[in-house]
Parts: sequence; structure tokens; C-alpha cells
Amino acid sequence: MSPKQNRQISCVILIASLFMGIGYATVNSVIINISGKTTSKEVTGIYITQVNYKESTNADLTNSNILSAYQTNLNSKIVLSNDDQNSSITYEITIKNSNNYDFKFDKVDFVLGEDTYNNENITFELIGLNKDDILEKNGEITFKIKFKYNGSITTNNELDSMLNFNFLVIPYTVAVYDYTGQIETLTVPHDGKYKLEVWGAQGGTANTAIGGYGSYSIGYTNLNAGETLSIVVGGKGGDCLNYSTCATGGYNGGGSSCGNHDTYFSAGGGATHIAKETGLLSTLSSKVSSILIVAGGGGGSGFYTGTLTSQYGKNNKGGNAGGYKGNSGGGPSYGIGGTQTAGGKGNTTGNAVNGSFGTGGGGASNKASGGGAGFYGGGTGFDYGSAAGGGSGYIGNIYLYDKYMICYNCTTSTEESTLTKTVTNASETATADYAKIGNGYVKIMFIDEI
Repeated sequence: MSPKQNRQISCVILIASLFMGIGYATVNSVIINISGKTTSKEVTGIYITQVNYKESTNADLTNSNILSAYQTNLNSKIVLSNDDQNSSITYEITIKNSNNYDFKFDKVDFVLGEDTYNNENITFELIGLNKDDILEKNGEITFKIKFKYNGSITTNNELDSMLNFNFLVIPYTVAVYDYTGQIETLTVPHDGKYKLEVWGAQGGTANTAIGGYGSYSIGYTNLNAGETLSIVVGGKGGDCLNYSTCATGGYNGGGSSCGNHDTYFSAGGGATHIAKETGLLSTLSSKVSSILIVAGGGGGSGFYTGTLTSQYGKNNKGGNAGGYKGNSGGGPSYGIGGTQTAGGKGNTTGNAVNGSFGTGGGGASNKASGGGAGFYGGGTGFDYGSAAGGGSGYIGNIYLYDKYMICYNCTTSTEESTLTKTVTNASETATADYAKIGNGYVKIMFIDEI
């Protein structure tokens, strides 16, 4: 399944690099048109392809000229009226994008100097170049530049200018991935710095007890064009709405669950990861160096309906995913969260199943809540509707930088390789620095060339 493509792009890029031949263009006061459009040779980057006279207000068209256009430079001579403050000349400029990806404009700056813009009494404005305009690869955008007085009329009514357009553009999303229940792949489109964001899945609901929230991990890495990334989005753990039923663990390692005569148990949420080797997270234990980033899944919950609710309660939320370390579930026989080096232990009584690499503890015959998946998964909960532990996240790859993990009411860490921050925010929509409700999510963004 192809990922969704969002047309946006990265950081500040000053574009146009190679020479292109541009014809001279002059304004004739009778024809009021440039006598010959500028033309250009195909180059790499964004560059001017046409400049045309558009309109004027009481300006000296005979002596006003577009002298040349070169790459992103526009060389012009402007002569305004001596007696009309509203005098102006407007040109229409067409630019082309020959890069192999799309640009979304943030704004346009200009590189000006005393030798290239010699009259501060005359200024200009851009018309029709909007922040949300998208310049598609091999596409063109046309906008206007209007030269006019900068305040009151002066005796100096001539401008010789060389404007170097500096197009500032913003990061663009290469791909986003919702939960599909299958392994996705992405071929890296070009060399560069990329931002990776992953959200793990929530554990299931047992009656009214909710599963632990999935965690969020973010980091930057440098990738080469043609590399293949494997993306696996975790699925929400199965719900248990009848204590005689079992629930399936969330895709990518969530532990399954099964209720008993007086207890509802839900399943653990799946982990979300990006790696350079394909496969579910649990299959990569011998290829840890290929794993770029992981967000853990939340533990399954438990709901007790027996006679001892006054002693043990009845509504036990699943352990939230880590971070550095997954949370333990609620209840007297709770499962413990996974860590960076081991799966969380299952409850100390009954059918305990520990979490393991990439997998939460569970199993349909265990009459227990399912652990959340993660770098290491959480353990099961058992008696009196006890909930399971959440899985841990992972940002330990040495090629990942400016990285951290976010989890809900969780254990924090200040170490670079496990940097974890705790929050009290969770959302169904994949939001930066929020824990995740529901299925997991992935967002990959191109940031800059390297």
C-alpha cells in the first residue's frame, strides 16, 4: 500500500545553480509589452523562466526595462513619474521547479546590496505568491512584482536594481502511515536529513477499564536516496466486552488476553517501529542495529466483577507505554512494564507470562491481560482484573540524533540514548509530544539536504 504523500518541503534553500541563457526584454510604451519573453535553459533548482510586462500607472515605460533574468536574479531599470505618487510598474514573473520533489513556500527574501539596488525611494511588493502555494516538481508558478514609490515623490525617480530572489521553504512530509496490519516499505527519495516520528498503539478496553496509552518517539537521521525503510504501525489491543471472551493482541507484538468467570481482560497494544531490515519487531532481536526508532504499546486493562471489589477495586487501567521504561498495570497482580534490556515480569500469581523483545506477555489460554509490545514488552496481569504492563520505546541507534521519547505519567530519563519526558496529554490524533489513543502512527519528514 502506498503511503500518503503530502506536498510540502524543507528548510531554507537558496536555489538555482547553473548558467541559463536569458534574452533581453524591453518595454515599449506603444506596445506596452515586453518585446520578446525571457527564455531559459533547464537547470537544477528553482529559476526564472519568463518575465512579462503586466501593467503600469503613469510610469515612463519608454525608459523602463527588464534588462535580464538569470537564475533567480532579476535585473531591471525602473523610471517612475516625477509628479504622481501612485506611479508604478508591475511585471509578471514565472518560476519553475526542476528538483525531484515539491516545494511549499514559507516566504521570499531578497539579497540586496548598494551596488544592486540603488534607490531607496523606490520599493517593491510581491503579489500572488502565497505561503500555501505548492511548486510541484517540474511545475511552474506565476506571480507579480510591483515597483512603486516608498513614500512621497522625490526628484530621484529612477531605480537600477538586481534582485536575487531567496525562496524560503518549509519541511515537507515524505510519507505518513496509519495502521494497516501489514509491513510497509519506503524507498528514500533523496539524500538528506529526515525527521522520524512514531506513535505506539493503546491497549484494549476491558468493560469500562481502558488500556494503557501508546508512547511517542522522535529523532533525526541522515538517509541516502534509494535506501529502503521498513515501517510497521502498531494496532490497538483487542477489547474484552464479555468475560467469557478472548482478545487478540495489537499488531506488532501486543499480548493477547482471555477473560474468566468474573473478570474481563483486554489485550496489549502493538509497538510501532522503523527499521532498515524488514519484519515485525520481534524478528529483529539479532538485527538491533537496523532498528532506527520504536514507540511502545500500552498494556491491556482488567475489570473485576467478583465479590471482593471493595478490597481490590474493579477498574484497572493498563500500564502506559514507555519511554525508557513501560508503566506497570493496575490491580493487585499487575504486570510490570518492559525496559531497555528485558521484558516486564508477569503477575506473580496465576498464569504469568513475561514480556520479551518486541512482544508483550499474553496468550489466549492464560486468562490474563495482555502486555503492551515495545523494544521490550510488558508482562501480563492476572487476579482480580489486574492490568498488564506497557512496552518500552527505543531511540538507542547511534545514527539517530536530537532524539527523545514521550510517555504518559511514566519514568523519565536524562541519558541521551534513553531520553524520556513524561506528559499528561494523550490524543487519538497523532500529535507531537502526546501519548497515543487508539492505533499507532508514523510520520517521516524531509528536513534538509546534506
